[in-house]
Amino acid sequence: MYSFYDSRVRVQLTGQENILLLCGIANYSELKTYLQANAANVYVRDFKDHHRYDRYDLESIRTTYSEIGANRKIMVTTEKDAARLLEHRNWFLENKIEIFVLPIFVQFLFNDAEKFNADIQHYIGVAKQKSQF
Repeated sequence: MYSFYDSRVRVQLTGQENILLLCGIANYSELKTYLQANAANVYVRDFKDHHRYDRYDLESIRTTYSEIGANRKIMVTTEKDAARLLEHRNWFLENKIEIFVLPIFVQFLFNDAEKFNADIQHYIGVAKQKSQF
């Protein structure tokens, strides 16, 4: 994971962290399971998929975060949500909320990466041909 404020700053979970998982994705169950296996406690503050965070949400997040009474606590979010939270970066800094971002990796099932790439290249070739006319 990397810092929301500086992507050069990385963190490895030690199992001692109390994590507030902040997410607006359709299904966060695997993400929560991963964090539970690597942290002391995981609390979830979830929003609907593609949620746009507003001032009310930020206050609610701050309240939830402050209610986690542990010394070692961090907030974790996805890259997708981090992009949506960027406009509130200064607010998070002012409230001294440490946020870390879990990177997203794409993995194809059944070794279909080559087929996917071939399909995309074919589509680009067809589109180029059509645009030449």
